[in-house]
Amino acid sequence: MEINNTKSKIIENAKSIILSKGYNACTVDDICKAAGISKGGFYHNFKSKDYLGLTILEHYYYKHLDILLHGDFSKTNDPIKKVIGFIDHTKLVATQIWSDGCLLACYGNDISESNPLIKNKIEELFDDWIKKYTQAFMPIKQILKDKANMTPKQVAKNFLVVIEGNIVLAKAYNEPKHISEGIEQFKKNLKVLIK
Repeated sequence: MEINNTKSKIIENAKSIILSKGYNACTVDDICKAAGISKGGFYHNFKSKDYLGLTILEHYYYKHLDILLHGDFSKTNDPIKKVIGFIDHTKLVATQIWSDGCLLACYGNDISESNPLIKNKIEELFDDWIKKYTQAFMPIKQILKDKANMTPKQVAKNFLVVIEGNIVLAKAYNEPKHISEGIEQFKKNLKVLIK
């Protein structure tokens, strides 16, 4: 999907407002003011705030997923080094991706029950994220089974919870370092499990 300049301005400004105020508190007027456009310009590009919300979610998710899944860790054949490399890469890019918060969590907390359209999209994207993380932990599937009686999917869900929880802490304390510290602790715990 090609995004024109006005649409791009709307998406970026709305994303910032949503991460700052929450989805429900963000109004079309707020977005128009921040993007420097008229309401007509907004509605020319988006049918409604909800459709903008869906576009932002997808844009945000796939952009950041691409960053997360493409690192040097994929070049090694050693399963443990590959997984530890994936975790280290996630830690390395965490501040770039989540220093302002996570839109999926923000939407999930703010509107998941009141807006079925966005709720379904949030579930779809979280399911996909778990699926992608499960693939990242597949190289140690047998080690996890033998030493920890766990599956890659269980580890993937745990990693997602660690990330999201530490994003909340980072936002609450205005300290992005909580994200990387949480990821580092997850890595240490995983190493103990698979030792």
